[in-house]
Amino acid sequence: MSGTLKDYYKIIYNCAKCAMCRTISPWEMQSKKYKDICPSGVRFLFEAYFAPGKMEITRSLLDEQIQYSDRLMHIIFACPLCGGCQAQCEEVNIINPLDVLQKLRRKVVNERGPLPVHAKFAQHVAETHNPYNESHEKRLDWLPKNVKINENSKIAYFVGCTSSYRRNEIARATINILEALKVDFNIFHPDEWCCGSPLFMTGQVDEGIKLMKHNLEVLEKNKVETLITSCAGCYRTFKEVYPEYSDEYNFKVLHFTEFLANYFKQGDVKLKKFPKIVTYHDPCHLGRHSKVYDAPREILKKIPGLKLVEMERIKENAWCCGAGGGVSSAYKDFAYWTASKRMEEAKSSGADVLTTACPFCMTNFLEASKALDIPLEVIPLVKILEEVIE
Repeated sequence: MSGTLKDYYKIIYNCAKCAMCRTISPWEMQSKKYKDICPSGVRFLFEAYFAPGKMEITRSLLDEQIQYSDRLMHIIFACPLCGGCQAQCEEVNIINPLDVLQKLRRKVVNERGPLPVHAKFAQHVAETHNPYNESHEKRLDWLPKNVKINENSKIAYFVGCTSSYRRNEIARATINILEALKVDFNIFHPDEWCCGSPLFMTGQVDEGIKLMKHNLEVLEKNKVETLITSCAGCYRTFKEVYPEYSDEYNFKVLHFTEFLANYFKQGDVKLKKFPKIVTYHDPCHLGRHSKVYDAPREILKKIPGLKLVEMERIKENAWCCGAGGGVSSAYKDFAYWTASKRMEEAKSSGADVLTTACPFCMTNFLEASKALDIPLEVIPLVKILEEVIE
């Protein structure tokens, strides 16, 4: 994703408007009901909301043929940046619409400014080091006092803002599992700041880079060799985004599911039964953006009594939860609508439980379930594992 938007001009111009990015590929499609891949296009219907329309808008902005308007801002930002379009485009062409859209947002922010609700992210992060504007001093209030933190450990757990302030059951489950496996680890407080994902994804790249520099300095100072995160957004930011803007990158980044899958291969971990039918949702940041598909499934398959069933759209074809790209803050109804479509698909798989490996996906699923009265049990993958690990 390196370079500026102008560097993508030829790619943008070469978009054939073939419409392959509207649905999953025909050779992988299982039914007409679950064929769609682009939430914004399906929700708002106009061609402008699908990737080809956005490519044409981007070209027109670069050629100074159109001007910014509130409607144009809606088209650009009412998109979760799930990457579904790019996954389909890779089957037939190499247009990289996701990369283009992220560069487009940076151009928009630099020339017109961010959406007001997104501008608050930067303000809150500058003041409290998290986009939720919660007290930085309370970032680790969820941490049990009896937990042993090894400040000399080369393994560090980056908790993240959502796990710290909104889904701290995920953070507690993560450290409980690490302790059960007798893994020494470090947590940085008060030095852990937001990874910057909300800023990078909403075009506020310069502000995101400031956070990146701080976090990399902390990791360097503590001589971290392996960084673990239970947040898909944090994982993608450290693994995919930071290397684009910095060469100071000499540590391994693992999502907690990758760490556990590797650990399970090396040793005998005793697990209790979990007698339920479970389906797994691929978070966009962990799946399509970072290509981590197998580790979560390997863990679930090892749990006795658990039956893993798949939805029709999985892995690179997974339907987005709807929360990413700043959508959950700017367009809540759209985020809930997108989540509801995924939960309907989960129910149609015959599952009792929908699980995922992302606190942001979890939050949107739970909020949408409550707001729209969708009866489906949603449990974080780490909570399932915490329950069964001996």
